[in-house]
Amino acid sequence: MEERQYLMIEEELHQTVVLKLSHGAPDLKVLRSILPKHLGTKGNCLIGLLAPRQILLRFDQYEDYVLALSRSVNYLLYNGEEHQCRVFPWSIGYNPKEEMTLAVVWISLPNLSPNLFAKKSLLSIASAVGKPIAIDKATQIKSRPSSARVKVILDLMEKLSNCIRLQFVDGKSGKLIEGFQEIVYDNC
Repeated sequence: MEERQYLMIEEELHQTVVLKLSHGAPDLKVLRSILPKHLGTKGNCLIGLLAPRQILLRFDQYEDYVLALSRSVNYLLYNGEEHQCRVFPWSIGYNPKEEMTLAVVWISLPNLSPNLFAKKSLLSIASAVGKPIAIDKATQIKSRPSSARVKVILDLMEKLSNCIRLQFVDGKSGKLIEGFQEIVYDNC
């Protein structure tokens, strides 16, 4: 792990998101009381002002972090009015004056061999296109063997691959198996 990643963990910024709010959104004091309920957090959520209309949310539970990122665009109801808010993963080098290029998307891996449905394998495969943050329930319990799904953080400025090359050792023969795996971006 590189030094910057260690610093993020040390400073408790590895489970942090940025919430961008529309004009007329409630002030920080109100947001601190309504955002945890709105996002459905189970653990603690530290909320601070990052820039005008930009809030930094730090979660102590990974599940809350993933849940918040899953709500990429949503509406916050306050005083009978809906205020649009967008959620982005925070990263080192984030500049509040620039548009965020990171997005959270589901990728599907159709016709993936069932022996590659193990968590370690899926996270390794998904890391070829982005930062994996979650595996969907059907993939975890192997109830949909036709396709595996992994939620990843992508940089939309990077070229999105349609397939990746896989290499693994066959457990029975000990031979190196090589093939290509199609990648489908579910919501890009």
